[in-house]
Amino acid sequence: MGRHSDTLFRRTIELFLIAGDYDQEGVLPTVADIAWRLRLPESTLQAEMEELRGLGILTMDVSRNWIVTHFKERQSADPPSRRMRRYREALQKDESRYDSVTKRNTDIDVDIYAEEEKEEDADEENTDSSCIPLDELVKTFVDHTKIPLNTGGEEK
Repeated sequence: MGRHSDTLFRRTIELFLIAGDYDQEGVLPTVADIAWRLRLPESTLQAEMEELRGLGILTMDVSRNWIVTHFKERQSADPPSRRMRRYREALQKDESRYDSVTKRNTDIDVDIYAEEEKEEDADEENTDSSCIPLDELVKTFVDHTKIPLNTGGEEK
């Protein structure tokens, strides 16, 4: 289909859709009806349908009805087992694509952003303009305010 002209490709899709609307297992309405629906001259449509017949996309039955070849097989739903198999194959293909980048089944949860924030906080605490170590500042604060140091395990 990709090798056909844009016009022929479009006409093929339009005929598939019309066959679905007509709901006669791929049998198409008359050329006159299709031409009216697509707003085309009958001669143009007839020529395109003949070309599609040469490609095997359309056939004509003994009653001279145009039929979309293999329409029923193309339109029928896959059985659930086939759909599930395709779904699982797609999942496998998708997961294997990322295996080299990310390990999927790791037991370790690492919060990269939390680690970066801790490092930034530590940098901010240690970059005081007076260059006094943090421990000395805390000790001086406790000595002057008489507020006991909260070590986390005792009441405030």
